[in-house]
Amino acid sequence: MKRTKKTVKKCRGGLVILIRALVGGLALAALVLFVSTAEKPTINWGFLIKGGHEVVSIDDGLTIGEAVLVRIDENDEPIFLRDGKPTFARGEQVIFALLNTGPFVKGDDGLYSFEMDIEVTGPDGKVVMDKKESLSGAGHMELENGYAAEPNGVFIGSPYSDIGDYNFKLTIYDKIGTGRAVRTAPFFLK
Repeated sequence: MKRTKKTVKKCRGGLVILIRALVGGLALAALVLFVSTAEKPTINWGFLIKGGHEVVSIDDGLTIGEAVLVRIDENDEPIFLRDGKPTFARGEQVIFALLNTGPFVKGDDGLYSFEMDIEVTGPDGKVVMDKKESLSGAGHMELENGYAAEPNGVFIGSPYSDIGDYNFKLTIYDKIGTGRAVRTAPFFLK
């Protein structure tokens, strides 16, 4: 999916404002939602494999075209990290995007409504972030053909986070229908 620089900057600008507020308040993680439109959502079925690591794939009424970790470069452009287990610096944003997710059921008000839960586990296997209903109503919106182009969660560890292997888990679900999907992705924090 291709996005214009203007759209990315708009999304990035909103992300920066949210992160500054949270970091100033000493929070260690944040969530944002980027939604753009896709002309034709593509759906890939089955389990995803990234660099020899199996990524959990549960589809129950919803499908996800691709689940991918993302980094924002110095030009505010997204870099999709599709191979291996990506490495992030402590304090860097770790974005996990679920591309072309749907179809969601349209509500009586003509809008769709979905929600996401985020869970990140650290090197010791303990949960370091657990955020239920992380969108707080932001998933109640118009969608093209019932598909959210790239809903995502963001984890930001502190500069003092443990170094090692982490696992990012996103659960997305339809609040009107019964659809639900789960994806996980490993990453390394240095």
